[in-house]
Amino acid sequence: MKYLFFDLEYATSKGGIGKICEFGYVVIDEHFKILERNNYIINPNIYRYQWDYRVLREILHRTIEEYEQNKTFDFYYNKITNLIKNANRVFGHSLNGDVSVINSECIRYNLPSIDFTFYDIKEFYKEYNSSKNDTSVKNILKEMDIKGEEGEHDAEVDAVNTMY
Repeated sequence: MKYLFFDLEYATSKGGIGKICEFGYVVIDEHFKILERNNYIINPNIYRYQWDYRVLREILHRTIEEYEQNKTFDFYYNKITNLIKNANRVFGHSLNGDVSVINSECIRYNLPSIDFTFYDIKEFYKEYNSSKNDTSVKNILKEMDIKGEEGEHDAEVDAVNTMY
């Protein structure tokens, strides 16, 4: 069995449409052994003025130049699709938004949408905690006394912490 946990970071989500700049993931087996992990650093293919500078200053760990020197989403499309299609289950935190953004990027680059079933850890936690409130991965780890990795908002670290 292979389980995929993934997370995205966006360069912007103005107008409700995100532009992906990171696709972080971890693939594990049924014993929670990490088989593979990575963070695709993606050029969001937008003009400088379109960047969300608050996100760039306060959330992301890289500079515009670091993102811009990488390939665009269409280059990573087959890798991302294969990760998703080769997993027995796909998990993440607040995945409704991320899946929507992946498919809006597919539309933008004229690629087939990636249709798949996914499971949202946030929703599992709300059920477990008998709560209607959303909470972050960082807070879930803290509340469950689980030590995660440092580097919140690095998509790979967030994917690993979601797996924990």
